[in-house]
Amino acid sequence: MATLADRFPASWRGRPPAMPAGDFSVWSLFLDGPGRAWREYAYDIELTGAAGPPLAADAIMQATWMRLIAKRVDAIAIRASGLTLMEVRHNAAWQSVGQLIGYRDLFPLDYPTEIVEACAIVTDAIDPQIRAVAERQGLLVMLVT
Repeated sequence: MATLADRFPASWRGRPPAMPAGDFSVWSLFLDGPGRAWREYAYDIELTGAAGPPLAADAIMQATWMRLIAKRVDAIAIRASGLTLMEVRHNAAWQSVGQLIGYRDLFPLDYPTEIVEACAIVTDAIDPQIRAVAERQGLLVMLVT
């Protein structure tokens, strides 16, 4: 299970766990450009909402169930001023907007002491109307080419 303690320096260029090849191409462009603004990254961070009644009597089964239903933030950029939750997507669409809004809502439940300074869609393409909606929702859109 990935947590915020599992950090990688901004100079690391390996492929993050669970990041598809098309998204990884976008991520590589980001790291070589605007990604230099952050010092570290955490990848594939599970969010469970930190609550809910036990679904299984057995603690191991409960933990397994929580891992299966967890939502996963693609990347979290880390710097002294706070964290930026990132959804990385080749050709971002409505799904990226919805996922990031969900992550923004769930994150404080799992990490109540962390400061989220922003939420960003990192992409190589996005429809102008979808971008406008994302920005009205307070999401950053970081376009890389």
